[in-house]
Amino acid sequence: ATMLNQLDGSSPICEDIGRQLLTYGRRMTPAEVFARIDAVDAATVRETASKYISDQDLLNAIKQNSYLYIHGHSAGGTNPSLVEAMFLGLPIIAYDVPYNRETTENRALYFSSDTELQKLLAHLNRDSIQIISDAMKGIAEKRYRWEIIVSKYEALY
Repeated sequence: ATMLNQLDGSSPICEDIGRQLLTYGRRMTPAEVFARIDAVDAATVRETASKYISDQDLLNAIKQNSYLYIHGHSAGGTNPSLVEAMFLGLPIIAYDVPYNRETTENRALYFSSDTELQKLLAHLNRDSIQIISDAMKGIAEKRYRWEIIVSKYEALY
């Protein structure tokens, strides 16, 4: 409905027709546009992002300007993308597995299902986001800087 309301007037309609002609070679019906939008899933976004966003500076800018980081990995170990998000001071919502809790020192938010994730997202507020952001940045600085990691390895050997 919002999309159709934005097409109320001749200028937006002309822009929309022009955009569709350039992109698809024809004008699509609203039903076709909605069907294409509905067909977009996580795999489509991932494929498109990896195909068109290969510039590391652009990727860094996107990450640094993110509102939060949702970490869905359930595999073991300290995940580099999680640590990177922590260094950026992003609030973290992580899949609830021991590795993610250990990495974030139990100070992020955690979910085990899509319903839990939706509830967490619905109840976020500025104060909790700031608290989590500050905690993640502090943990990253305290535990995951190269000097610290190297010294721990040297102590082992």
